[in-house]
Formats: sequence, C-alpha cells, structure tokens
Amino acid sequence: MTVRAHTGLPWRLLATFAVLGVMAVQSWFDHMDQLERRLALEATETVHMADALIYEIWRHEPMTIDRGHTGPAITETLRGPDALPRDFAPALVARLRAPTGYSRLDGPDGRVLLVRGNPIGIPNLSAAYASQGPSAGWLEGRSHSALTGLSSVSGVSFGGALLLWAGSIALPGLLLLTAGTLTSVVSSRLEETRRRLRQANRHALQDALSRLPNRRAFDATFQIMSRASVRDRRPLSALFIDIDQFKRFNDEQGHGAGDRALRAVAKAIRDSLLRPTDFCCRWGGEEFVVLLPDTDDRGALQTAQRVLDHVRNLRLRQAGSSEQQITVSIGIAAHPDSSDPAGPELVLHADQAMLEAKRAGRDRWVVWRAATAPDGQAAGAAAANGAAVPVRQAPAPADPAG
Repeated sequence: MTVRAHTGLPWRLLATFAVLGVMAVQSWFDHMDQLERRLALEATETVHMADALIYEIWRHEPMTIDRGHTGPAITETLRGPDALPRDFAPALVARLRAPTGYSRLDGPDGRVLLVRGNPIGIPNLSAAYASQGPSAGWLEGRSHSALTGLSSVSGVSFGGALLLWAGSIALPGLLLLTAGTLTSVVSSRLEETRRRLRQANRHALQDALSRLPNRRAFDATFQIMSRASVRDRRPLSALFIDIDQFKRFNDEQGHGAGDRALRAVAKAIRDSLLRPTDFCCRWGGEEFVVLLPDTDDRGALQTAQRVLDHVRNLRLRQAGSSEQQITVSIGIAAHPDSSDPAGPELVLHADQAMLEAKRAGRDRWVVWRAATAPDGQAAGAAAANGAAVPVRQAPAPADPAG
C-alpha cells in the first residue's frame, strides 16, 4: 500500500523554487559587482568627457589664462558662475550615454555643473547649474580630475539597483520558472499515470470477488516458481481445491450467499498458508489453486489438512435459515526436485486427484499418483515407474458434512 502525502505544492515544484532562490541570490551578488564597476566607469567617463569638452571650448574661445598653465591655474579659472558657457551642460549631455541611475558633475568650487537622472534610476535627463545635486545613493562610483578639479559621482538607489537586477533576470528567470513549473506538472502527471497503471495492473491480476490473484497472476507466478524449482533442485507442489456441492448451495441460498461463501473460503485458504512464498489464486468458479514452493507431497498434505480444518470451521448464517457448513475437496500433486521444470501437468494431476476426492466422498484430500489417473495414463505411468503407487487419501472426518 502506498501512502501519498498531500502538500500545498508538489515537492518537485518546491525544489524548483529552492534552486531558483539560490540562483537569484548568486545573481544578485554578481549584479552588484557589475553595477559597482559600471558606476565607476560612468563617473570616470563623465570627468574625461568634461575635460575634453573644456579644452575644446578653450580652442575656440580662449580664456584669460595661458594655454601652457595647468593644474591649479586651470582650477582657479573654472571657479565662479561664469567660468563656463551656458551651453556647456547640454553639449556634455549630448556626448554622454544615459546614466544607469543618476550622474552629477561638480566644479572645483563644489557647485553642481550637471545633474542627470535621479537616484531611483528613471532616465530623466536634465542639465542644470544647481547648488545641490541628488541625495547620496545606495551605491556610488566617484571620479576626480586632477587637471580641471572636476569631480563626478554616478550612483543608484537600492530601489533602482533592485529594479535593474529584476530587469536583468526577468526573462531568464521567467523561462526557468516556466520550465520548472512545466517539469513539475509533467512529472506529477507522469507519477499519477504510473500510479494508476500500477493500480490497474494490480486489479488486472486480482479476482474482484475473492480478492485473491487470478489465473493471469497464476501463470506468471507458476513460471517463476517452476524455474526456481529447477535452479535450486527443490520440489514444487500444487493443491487443487473445489467447494463441495457449491452449485446446489448457490441455487438454494442465492447468489449473494454464494458470493459470501466464496469470499469466506478464499480467506480460509489464505489463512491456512504459513509462508509468504506460498501462493493461492482463484482458478475459476468455485475452484482454487495453491502453489507451495520447496514443498514435497508430505508438506503439501499438511497444508491441505489445514485448509480442510479451516473450511470446516466456517459457519455461514443466512437470513431465515440455519447455519450452513461448507466443505472442500482437495487434490495434491508434487513435482520432484529434478532438472525438468514443472509443466501444466502439475495442476492437471492435482485436478485429477481432486476429482478422485469427490468420488471418494468429498471433504478430504487425495495425493495424486499414477493410480489416480485415467486407465490409459495409469498404465503408462506404471510402466514408466515399474508399478503404480496406491492412492493416498485423507481420513474421513468423524462427522462428515459433505
């Protein structure tokens, strides 16, 4: 019996989410490293572009300092509100790429010369001379020019970094999540299909009324036991069991009572088998077959006697009638430990012995010997063995009921 645990989500889907979570954490740290390098590169690029633009402006509009002066002299020249032309910021913005989050360019005197974007990361480009730039971001990259004294800051807020990271993993994450979900769903469907197939196979090998294995299960089990008997050089025995006068019982008591009797006899037979390797099945109608591996005829008749005793103890009470006693007749056949595998004749011999038990008065067992077979077969067996062995019968009960 398989116990299935029902949870909110299939375990495969939970495992998929766990893997995606680990991948997301690793992706976040990788994204932070890349973002830090990108911001530092943007800040450096802004400073270098500003330096290049300033020298370009100087070539066309000479300033009040000598071209050969550098360093502090240039820095002092850039101080003051009118040090650069008004179109400096728009010209610089046209040369720069859009910032990842926000970018700020400060003059040597601390004035904000250029502001682009904002800490959240919305690409709202603007150029302005302001006394204050955006507030400090969550992650920033800085650069400073020793030549002009300009400094640049490129930064991004935590929300902006989170949005950028989410955008970078959105497509692959969605694909992975979709693939994981589909895999989980398909695996669950396949597992459910396999479970139903196993259940269908069990039902196909089981008799619905008696809950015992059926003829199909017998064929498969008999082949396995027959090969094992040859391999291990062990005997194999069979019991053929038939309920006595079952047709009359069924006609008198009704089919419902007959079904209950079949189930009761099936349980009695199953309870009489002491080893897990012993096999019993419903052969058809009111007939049952038992296979006893590693059992000779003496061990088989002991099992047959237990079956007789269990069935004799059955009492079936019907509405409006007295208790009904059920008996069975059993035929026993054994295959010796030889190199030849047991064939269908093993069950046939047990069936013939069962018919002999019927003729002998029912409610007993009979061990098959050549003498129990029809005349022609008995003669052949006697010739092969030198002499026919007498029939062995179970002693009649003290108070026979069949």
